[in-house]
Amino acid sequence: MAMLASRPWRRRLQNLSRIYAAISFSSSSSSAADAGDDSLYQRLSRAGNPRISMVPILEQWLQEGRSVNQDELRFLVTRLRKFRRYTHALQISEWMGAIRSMNFSRRDFAVHLDLTAKVHGIERAEQYFEMIPCYLRAPQSYGALLNCYANTKSAEKAEAIMQKFQEFGFDKATYPYNAMLKLYYNLGRYDEMENVTRQMEAKAIALDDLTYNIRLNAFVLAGDVKGMESFIMKMEADSCYRVNWQDYAIAANGYLKSGLLDKAQVSLKKAEQLAVGKSKKNAYHTLLTMYARVKSRDDVYRLWDSYKGSFDVYNKGYACMVSSLIILGDLEAAEKVLDENLSKSYDVHFLATNLLLRAYFEISEVEKAEKLIEKATVKRGKEAGAFTWDAMATGYYTHGQMEDAVHAMKKALSTIEPQWKPHKLTLVACLDYLRMKGDSRELEEFMRLLGDTGRDLETLSCDMVEDESLSSDANEEMELYQVEEG
Repeated sequence: MAMLASRPWRRRLQNLSRIYAAISFSSSSSSAADAGDDSLYQRLSRAGNPRISMVPILEQWLQEGRSVNQDELRFLVTRLRKFRRYTHALQISEWMGAIRSMNFSRRDFAVHLDLTAKVHGIERAEQYFEMIPCYLRAPQSYGALLNCYANTKSAEKAEAIMQKFQEFGFDKATYPYNAMLKLYYNLGRYDEMENVTRQMEAKAIALDDLTYNIRLNAFVLAGDVKGMESFIMKMEADSCYRVNWQDYAIAANGYLKSGLLDKAQVSLKKAEQLAVGKSKKNAYHTLLTMYARVKSRDDVYRLWDSYKGSFDVYNKGYACMVSSLIILGDLEAAEKVLDENLSKSYDVHFLATNLLLRAYFEISEVEKAEKLIEKATVKRGKEAGAFTWDAMATGYYTHGQMEDAVHAMKKALSTIEPQWKPHKLTLVACLDYLRMKGDSRELEEFMRLLGDTGRDLETLSCDMVEDESLSSDANEEMELYQVEEG
């Protein structure tokens, strides 16, 4: 595989970042909400722009004579991490420790280290680790650093930390072994994963949900169906482990990748039987689209009827059904489901709309995509958001309509959504087009809008994802709504 830095579109972003200076960002603090909805959490949640600091909001809260304790701040950090607002979470953690002089627990140090790695990179995280008093490092901070190394595929450093775990006697828990499994999974070193599992069994360390999940996914990624089936039998025989619906869904994915549709369908039936209690709704979200992938239209509609009979249907449910019908190639039925979604009285996101937009662009139905966004906007009585305009921009770009692509990308950049990131290929294409067009005023306006999102080209060039496909943004958007709807 080519190195990430060698990809042409990444190089072009880096070159463009050197050509164009980032536009300065300024913003005024937002006014307080109605008194009934004016909690500190609500204030922080509304400040979604990455460049808006959390510190003035926290300080203003105190100036108003209100109080906040350390447990409340920990809760805020946890919530912001859940929604991937790592910069804001780190700012609160820094404020809690350095400014308010609250004593950090071992867990506080570990969380701060993890956030430092996510925001500033592994070197800064290593520097922070060295600043943590030795008696407060273990085992949480060692575990956080080990996880950072696993995420960055730093095998030698991760193995050195694991050695520390063993020297200090911290290797009786499951989580350091799971971190090593994740490391070797990321590196494709599947034999090493087997060795880690054997070490756990030799030390009578229980294999938990994550252990089995990582191992099972490794068999799927390697295309090792026999190994996967053998491992599932091992899971089923483990009296300390209860096989869940996700395990069989992962197995079904493995069969799908190998073209074994009948076996995949059997696994999906097993998964469906185990989808009970609080996990049932999320299970149905996954199983709907997986039944579509095995081309089982009857199962898709059967499960959809069961879903509607069991739960109130909100944005994520409609999006999963729309996605399933798109996979089955029935865009007419998908639009009917979308119409039902748009008719609801609750705050409808454009998630399902965006999926159908992308589907229309993929079959070159540009006019249908344009009419769809117009209909969705009129029905809901509100403007589309950044994800929607980004989908339009990408669709126009793939069809060579660059003037329309730039216009749509400007609309996306004008709409502040904390979790949204512009599609890298589309953004580069828009910048190239404006540069070649020679309109310096329009280019300056575009750069100002980009700066107002809290990002610049240098940041974006360092924030690349492995998936280069034009549909990757759809997957990310689905994941974000999965977090929001829980």
